Amino acid sequence: MKYRFWHKLFGIKPKISFSPKRLGPAFKVIDNNKIEIYDGPLAGNVFELEQDITESQMRLFLKQDKIIVGRALCDRNPRTGEVTYWDVMVAEPLRMKGLASVMSKYLLRELLFIQKKFRFLLRMIKLFRPTDTTIKLQNVGIGVIAHRLGLFCEFNLPKILNPANIQKIEVLPPDGIFPPSYKIVLHSYPFVLIGFIVDPQTQKPISDYDAYVKMIAKKEIVEEWIMNNTIVIGNGNYILKKNNVEQFVNCLANNEREAASFYAKIV
Repeated sequence: MKYRFWHKLFGIKPKISFSPKRLGPAFKVIDNNKIEIYDGPLAGNVFELEQDITESQMRLFLKQDKIIVGRALCDRNPRTGEVTYWDVMVAEPLRMKGLASVMSKYLLRELLFIQKKFRFLLRMIKLFRPTDTTIKLQNVGIGVIAHRLGLFCEFNLPKILNPANIQKIEVLPPDGIFPPSYKIVLHSYPFVLIGFIVDPQTQKPISDYDAYVKMIAKKEIVEEWIMNNTIVIGNGNYILKKNNVEQFVNCLANNEREAASFYAKIV
């Protein structure tokens, strides 16, 4: 929630109204060693749950028939509260069905419960050279999760996506289950961005290749992407900013009491 002028002037904090919402499919933890999915494409599936939390790490694995089908890993520093979420993997037959969201919600909730402070970074940076011939879109699932959690790309997009800094924009075709994307070549660091577009209503990637082609024909399209927060950069870290903590905790909490408790650990 943004402060208004008189709030800043008189030091008045606006009242926070928490309203928990869904991040992915509904699920339930059974006996601390199973996760059952209640809705969506994986409704009815039960996964074996294994987790390992140490002073410096949290590792989460989901299994079916003793085979690992999902993995989520993060580094943590209990002293500073810093959490760096840096790897999430889903077996190919289960991708794009909400399992990455389930693992992310479970992992982040566990850390919010046990840590006294919480500072968050989602690490997915991968640098490319403009001359690389094997560039393709990556990190779609975790990029969508970052967008829904209200995280911001660590790159200063209004600055580096200034038209004067853009050499060219190329549409990359869809790759299997992954949507089309843009290869944006820049004059300055990081030199290449790979981004995809999410529908502002559904928060899901737009998968129509022709729509991507038509979009870049518009002169102001880059401005619109930034203004409407519809572009997700697949090779850039994402960070949690103070003015979006409310959205972040609302995605992770199951009720208003939890949301308020999570919020107090972050701000």
